[in-house]
Amino acid sequence: HISVGGWHCCNEKYHFIRESGFDSGHLLFFSVSDGGRLQFSNGNIIKIPASSVAWIPPGIPHSYFTASGENWEFYWLHIAETPALQLKNIFRDSFCITLSDITEICREIENLFHSKNKNPREFQIEFSRRFSCIYHQLLMESSQQTIEQTKNDPLVREIIHEMESACYLDWNLPLLSQKY
Repeated sequence: HISVGGWHCCNEKYHFIRESGFDSGHLLFFSVSDGGRLQFSNGNIIKIPASSVAWIPPGIPHSYFTASGENWEFYWLHIAETPALQLKNIFRDSFCITLSDITEICREIENLFHSKNKNPREFQIEFSRRFSCIYHQLLMESSQQTIEQTKNDPLVREIIHEMESACYLDWNLPLLSQKY
């Protein structure tokens, strides 16, 4: 369930600090333009480029801000922790993924906000339906990026080449494991 959400277009003076993180729930940023930065308590700063989604897991101290001399337009959603919501499967080892096109997701978020105004009683049901679509799009984009990254891995390319050049052989996992 959504706790709260919104849209911002901020200048370089925008800086929000959450020293203790959220007690529960995830924070998602859907970045429309460049300029956003996410900083964790260890000092790491992550750039949030246009057409990307950034994630802050529950309980992680953080701050987010607009880079000097820039503006940052973004949508944000604070979503309650649920067993079904496995955002770490989308973001894996990073806190930000770039999407091929964020326009449709932003349109869905805007529709979420409008649906809350139209029928507040049924908002959670409508939110669940619409967020499921957004979540599915994020999963699909993330899995496609993983496939592309895997194709570019030199070891994977070498194994595929070996298998293609000796396709008549009986390949099995133990044989590949010994060789590589």
